[in-house]
Amino acid sequence: MAAKTENTRRVYLLAVQRFLEINGFDREEDAVKSLRRRGADEALLKFVSALRESGLAPKSILLYLSGVRAWLDLHEIRYNPAKIRRFLPKKQPIKDSKPLRRGEVKLILNVMHPSKRLALWTMWACGLRIEEAIDLRVGDVDLSSDPPRLYVRRSKTLAGRRVVFIPSDLAQALAEHIRGRRPDDYLFPSEKGPAYRMSDDRFRIAFYGALRRLGLNRRDPSGRGWIYSPHSLRRGYETALINAGCPAIVVSMLMGHDLGTEASYFKPSERELAETWRKYENALRLDVEEVTPSAIKEEIEGMRQLVATYAKLIVEGMVMQDPESAKTYLRRYPELLRAYLEEHFKRFKGQPWLEAYMRRQGRSVDEALNEKLTRILNNDEELEKFITGLIMAKNSP
Repeated sequence: MAAKTENTRRVYLLAVQRFLEINGFDREEDAVKSLRRRGADEALLKFVSALRESGLAPKSILLYLSGVRAWLDLHEIRYNPAKIRRFLPKKQPIKDSKPLRRGEVKLILNVMHPSKRLALWTMWACGLRIEEAIDLRVGDVDLSSDPPRLYVRRSKTLAGRRVVFIPSDLAQALAEHIRGRRPDDYLFPSEKGPAYRMSDDRFRIAFYGALRRLGLNRRDPSGRGWIYSPHSLRRGYETALINAGCPAIVVSMLMGHDLGTEASYFKPSERELAETWRKYENALRLDVEEVTPSAIKEEIEGMRQLVATYAKLIVEGMVMQDPESAKTYLRRYPELLRAYLEEHFKRFKGQPWLEAYMRRQGRSVDEALNEKLTRILNNDEELEKFITGLIMAKNSP
């Protein structure tokens, strides 16, 4: 264990203590003598089982087991790794959030709670973490400089304390927002007043509520997180600048990433940062429509999402209000039903279990969508089942 870090050694020692306790050994010498005689397979299985029952995360169980195995190897105690492996918990997929593009940010701003709207815009246009945004004070904003900027003075890392430049459309909105406010007031206060900062939980509730209204609250591949989270705003900022051609070192500095020793020798000054950022400002403005392949693709995706949102509202509204009339309307306008079903299927597209199922069926998700659409439109019984299922889903708690 000599090559391990101090924290790892501490965890390994704790793991060995737990292993001895779970298997009823009071002294390490007794455990070594007993396990050398009969092997450690049974003791390891009992150890893993107890950890799983205690609710320990799979990653932590694997770390504890590594510590115990190192101890067993040190004392030359035999065990069968293959036998133990069958009983190990599988690592949970890592939660991952996608970047929010400009078109999607516009949609969210339209339905976001007014008290949280400007905070969301600032997080996306300036690449801020949620904690950095809600900790900002009015005095941290400098709108008189060219370009306007804000100073992140409170961050979870030293590199996170930085200067960030503000796109001109957001600067105008902030100027109106802070007019008559004191420098010590929170930039984004809570409902209690300017001396109280906004709750990050309240922001999250408003954010996910807006996504739900737009039909954007879909699970990520891990099944534990969402494809969009508040961190998606910061990732959207990074993606917008990188796609526009901004140098990686500039993007890293603006986001407050640790550059490392070598890169820090080439660290640009604040003036050089401002000059470089100015070239790519349009990628962060919501009032500018750029005619570039990536911008056109982004705009098309935003329009597609808007169509899907309206299709969802129209189809569900008609079905809930007058199911009989909805049948006639859906047959007359199959494009509306297609947009609705595409959005529904998109929730599952990319999920490993669905892709595996489709491979066994010998068809793609798009082919399955077309088949379902054809069945619903050409078969009264299938259309009735679709409408009944939708009503039940909407009425379920």
